[in-house]
Amino acid sequence: MSIEAELRKIIKADGPVAGLIVARMYPLVVPQNADKPYIAYARISTQRTRVMSGYSGPTVVAFRLTCWSLNYDTSVDLANKVRAVIDNAKGTWGDITIQRCFVTDESDELNPPPGLFEQNAFGRNLDIEMVYVE
Repeated sequence: MSIEAELRKIIKADGPVAGLIVARMYPLVVPQNADKPYIAYARISTQRTRVMSGYSGPTVVAFRLTCWSLNYDTSVDLANKVRAVIDNAKGTWGDITIQRCFVTDESDELNPPPGLFEQNAFGRNLDIEMVYVE
């Protein structure tokens, strides 16, 4: 599985998070009229160490997770629950070894996606960095 698939699986399997989003976690594009709250995510960078024979060492990847809700407090609560799952996480996720995973930044999202602007939606961003062995 990909690192994205493993990240989704770990987050959606957490009871408190699943209680809010059910299974609503979307890469890049959220379906129109999706129920809220939900999490949208995107890979924002990938670093691999290049050597003469290819790649060596772990991969460092950064993701932005945005927790959307029609209520500010719910978006903050969802982000806190997600942070509790992934901040300082490590171990084996499927066939991927996570050496470390941590939240590097947290901020409010000021630009709701199309369809949410009219609903006065609130977003909370979590920027995470993961170091893993492919």
